[in-house]
Amino acid sequence: ITPEAIKKDEIVTQAKIELGYAKIDFTALAPTMEPSEKELIEFTKTGASEVSSYYESHLKEFTDPAAVELRKIRIGIPFQASEAVKATAKKRAEEIQKEVTAANFEVIAKAKSDDEYAKKGGLAGWITRGTLEKSLEQAIDKLQLGEVSSLIETSFGYFVLKLENKREAKVQPLETVRNKITSKLITEKAKSKWATEKRQGIEKLLADGKPIEAELKKWKIEVKKTGTFNLSEGNIPGIGQVDSILDGATQLSKAQPVSKKLFYFQEQYYFLKLISFESLKIADIG
Repeated sequence: ITPEAIKKDEIVTQAKIELGYAKIDFTALAPTMEPSEKELIEFTKTGASEVSSYYESHLKEFTDPAAVELRKIRIGIPFQASEAVKATAKKRAEEIQKEVTAANFEVIAKAKSDDEYAKKGGLAGWITRGTLEKSLEQAIDKLQLGEVSSLIETSFGYFVLKLENKREAKVQPLETVRNKITSKLITEKAKSKWATEKRQGIEKLLADGKPIEAELKKWKIEVKKTGTFNLSEGNIPGIGQVDSILDGATQLSKAQPVSKKLFYFQEQYYFLKLISFESLKIADIG
């Protein structure tokens, strides 16, 4: 490596540059079209294994979660309450818990609960399991139908619960969701095909040195400007630290201001062009 080569490299890395760039998510741009009856029938014949595979790997998507129907009485604690206020709330909660029974729960809730369900006798409706605070979930696990809980302390107050009903998690059979999965797979394949074809078309235009701004405008994609920055910083404003794009930027010149390819980063493709370039002179670096 000669001193002259080092100077030339420094000229490039210390250059002031401004880029134009556009982010293109071809999959997001792809139109969503409901498959025809013919497409559904054909895919049912040829894609049965794909449907089964999707079902097995996405069982959670087709599972009706476990849930409980609750009545509740809440004794609230204000945010950042003092110890004295907390003690008063706890004493009140303990008195209510001693008073309440399965038979009078609705009446007590209407009279003494602090939340919006009080007017409904504490009826909070069906609640998906796993969505409540841990102490409430643990208390529910111990309850039988119609039973009233002991006092439950949470981060936002004290609770007394009554379990009205419950249902276990239930997986929907494949046959009941087969058409739904089939439709989804056909749609995803169509979107993927569209995205691939459009991306390849854009890449061909770039490789042939033809403009793509008209296509971007059609998709309402804006070509943004980075503002002037230094390549040696390793960070492209608006894009980030992406080595492949930084390398692409160093290849641009007044003679070839538009990159002949797209750059992939975080599920999006980037179009890149040179707006301005101000290099150092060898004399500037000694």
